[in-house]
Amino acid sequence: MGWQGSWTVFYWAWTVTWSPFIGIFVARISRGRTIREFVLGVLFAPSIFTLVWFAVFGWSAMEIDGIGADARAAMGHKPVFYLMPSVKASLLLCSLFSKISPRLP
Repeated sequence: MGWQGSWTVFYWAWTVTWSPFIGIFVARISRGRTIREFVLGVLFAPSIFTLVWFAVFGWSAMEIDGIGADARAAMGHKPVFYLMPSVKASLLLCSLFSKISPRLP
């Protein structure tokens, strides 16, 4: 049994109910585009963004994890702000997280 067995019915229902909305959204924003533009915009652009995101933040997380429990304990509840100085666009991302974080629960 893989990851599918650990999913609750809620996760399955969530995925199934949002699929038509995502399909309609993609169809609307793709109206008037060629098949080539559609494939590039729906498959390759999100895939490249996800690859870059996980490469940057995943590598940083592995570096912090490699340092050990002392580094994680020193960061406390704000690991994002301790991570940002090592990222190239740290000023932009810190300001973005600062604007978003008061709204998060």
